[in-house]
Amino acid sequence: MAKLSFLIFFNLIVFSSITITHSFSYAQNLNLIRDSEIENTIRGYSSPLLKAAGLPDSSVRIHIVNDNNINAFVTNGLNIFINTGLIINSDSIGEITGVIAHEIGHLEGAHLARSKEAIRNAENEIILAQILGALTAIGSQNSKSTGNAASAIILAGSATAQNRFLRYNRSQEQAADQAALKYLDNTKQSANGLLAILKKLQKQEAINSISQNPISRTHPVTQERIRLVSKHIETSINSNNQHSPSEILKYERMKYKLKSFLSPPGEVIKFIDIKKNNLLNRYAKAILTFRTSDTELSLSILNDLIFDYPDDPWIHELLGQFLFESGLVTQAITPYRQAVSIKPKEPLLRLGLARAQIESGKKENLSEAIKNLKIATHLEKSYAPYWYFLAIAFGKSGYFAEAELALAESALLRGQIQKALHHAQKSLENIETDLPVKRRAQDIINLLENNN
Repeated sequence: MAKLSFLIFFNLIVFSSITITHSFSYAQNLNLIRDSEIENTIRGYSSPLLKAAGLPDSSVRIHIVNDNNINAFVTNGLNIFINTGLIINSDSIGEITGVIAHEIGHLEGAHLARSKEAIRNAENEIILAQILGALTAIGSQNSKSTGNAASAIILAGSATAQNRFLRYNRSQEQAADQAALKYLDNTKQSANGLLAILKKLQKQEAINSISQNPISRTHPVTQERIRLVSKHIETSINSNNQHSPSEILKYERMKYKLKSFLSPPGEVIKFIDIKKNNLLNRYAKAILTFRTSDTELSLSILNDLIFDYPDDPWIHELLGQFLFESGLVTQAITPYRQAVSIKPKEPLLRLGLARAQIESGKKENLSEAIKNLKIATHLEKSYAPYWYFLAIAFGKSGYFAEAELALAESALLRGQIQKALHHAQKSLENIETDLPVKRRAQDIINLLENNN
């Protein structure tokens, strides 16, 4: 059995170094994966492309969705979502960067705002068609044929509006492809990966859309997109550019890590080459053996990897996670601390270290846990778990006003207005002097009361 621990307070499932978050911010719940190594790798792909698009790196958030489908999408607020299925089923870095470049093209083109307008227009056309259809039916209640005609008007009107909206979408997709090619060229990257992923999508279309009218697809006909990218590859001076061995290794580690954590153990065994004792296979084997409860072997593999790769923060992090989840909390502090020393600006590493320090039960570790979590909230202001564990650390240290304020911050980020208001008020009750904590608690109260 794989080791799982549940943090019901903010709907998290912590699965070793991968954290799956249930998001309630969108129309449907998304299982979002948080993992420092994977996010670091994806940021390395997105940052130069965002710069090429003229978008500030800090303003765009990229999320990893635990979904097997080959897909990526954007939402309001400059958010890009990448499915694990896209990463796991990719065959090169270029496929990932090509998709990211395409999604950035949507953001730069402000397609989300335009889509809203197109949807409203389509809805208006559907409503008008329904009114016309209803009038036809009312005027000819005794005519069966006219009643059928009314239904036809409603259906045809809806289809016309839908097709008009989807044609609008196709133009957006083509514009995003053209923008992606520009970004890839500006960053001296080949578009061969984008072409490869489009061909995979074409195969999906052949399987899933045999009877589907091409005009009703939400994406442009794949062959049109392939033709555009193929023509670009023929003329671009960057088409033969390759990624470095170190970049390829990071990419492969990301894939191996996701597969090892998310795929059934039987599938993981199939892609691990037991004859090769390289980093990738040892990494995957460490994860697999931990999932199948062979903890001693897993820890042994990770310790051997650390001996060979002492400056690798992600191996230290994984060892810290596995020790923590095995109940060896105090022992987990050392590898976590080492990971943080190598990558001090990775807030998730500081969260892992702080959790081990809090759970160690030693008061001398609490001050360092508070320091780590304060830094984490500064590095990434919008992630509620940092504030929640900061509240625990403050509470265990006897700083009750600060603990209540941290709980208010956590609730505020999760959209729990009444809970945030309650904890902010409790924070004020515990403050005896005029501290910055008091001012922040009062700010939260004023904000929430004024918006109610």
